[in-house]
Amino acid sequence: MVYRYFKQPGIATEMNQEVKVQIQPEALTREFISSRVDRNGPDAERLTATIAMPIVRKGPETRQNPIRLKSCLKRASDHLRSLGADETWTESLAGIELSADQWRELQRHSAACLLADRDESHLVGIPHSWPEAVWVGKSPWLRPLIQSWMSPSEAAILCLTLEEAWLLQVTADAVWEEKADALPMTLEEAVGGDLDQPSLQHHGAGQQTRFHGQAINQDDRDADLDRFFQAVDAALDATLQTHERLANMPLIVAGTEEVLARFERISSRQFSDRIAGSPPRDRHEDLASTARNSMRERRISKAASRVAAWRELDNGSMSITELAGAAYDGRVEELVVIGPKPVWGRVTRELDVETHGERRDESIDLIDFALRHAWKTGAKVMAVNGNPEQLADLQLAGLLRY
Repeated sequence: MVYRYFKQPGIATEMNQEVKVQIQPEALTREFISSRVDRNGPDAERLTATIAMPIVRKGPETRQNPIRLKSCLKRASDHLRSLGADETWTESLAGIELSADQWRELQRHSAACLLADRDESHLVGIPHSWPEAVWVGKSPWLRPLIQSWMSPSEAAILCLTLEEAWLLQVTADAVWEEKADALPMTLEEAVGGDLDQPSLQHHGAGQQTRFHGQAINQDDRDADLDRFFQAVDAALDATLQTHERLANMPLIVAGTEEVLARFERISSRQFSDRIAGSPPRDRHEDLASTARNSMRERRISKAASRVAAWRELDNGSMSITELAGAAYDGRVEELVVIGPKPVWGRVTRELDVETHGERRDESIDLIDFALRHAWKTGAKVMAVNGNPEQLADLQLAGLLRY
């Protein structure tokens, strides 16, 4: 979710007069990031401010969120003022506040990123934790947005028991049951009226389904379960065909070993992962946490494998300065970026790239520079959050086109 702030037409903007703002929610999309990438450049005269901050999501410490935001806004405003920015803008920037409802919405996310210039500001909830940072320069600092977009944490989980099937959608910040087409589905719905017959009535004990009646046998039980899982598989197919967003997510299946073995015998579908265990009907967050860990480990493994292969190639690079220059030239085919730590330096007008041991007034984050230009030239980017052991010695790696 993005909250967009802009001055209302006709509002006076004299010194020390509060500039009113209105808030218009809009979705964070690839087009939104592209518009920020193209908005400013190193030769632009437009100053920008970017604020990244972690969000406390639960408990009494959530009261620190507005305090942290206010502090960051003041730091950004003071820095802009020291560079000669218009005081009407800096005063209105420092005065931004969120309502209680807006904070509740923002607290669904792990972090927030505010991008501001003289004309408009956007406050973006992002799904991955990000350390507090205040950036002022002639281009917005887009790493939090690009890395979040390029490290997807969405998945669908098909939850199975011997009596019921339902579908969950998981993001980095939330989990909910997807009510789509024929899912959720129960055994009784799939088998139909047959279960009304005394010989096929059943009751559950944990995850084991017990049948009782006059003539029940193992073959009857197996036949009913096969019909149930065939119906679930068909319902899943129909759901994915009509819901493109779900179809593009990793698909995970969860259930006991008995249930998974039965379903995998029925279905030819390839799942991204399987979670063995009884899926809790009322504790979806437990499953979501397992799924997120699985996705993160798969992404780390994939990134580490690519980096290892690039080390053996002439056109593989682990040099930030080389990759920054190559990204500007459009010569980067793929990038892997690890963690949030900046690498300070500058790019001269002659396009020489140099690093700075410490941040200077003219410093930029070279990784942000490389990501921005890789985005513009269509390079593939994979982002890994944190500092996994497999990639502990790296912040940026890439494969060059030539």
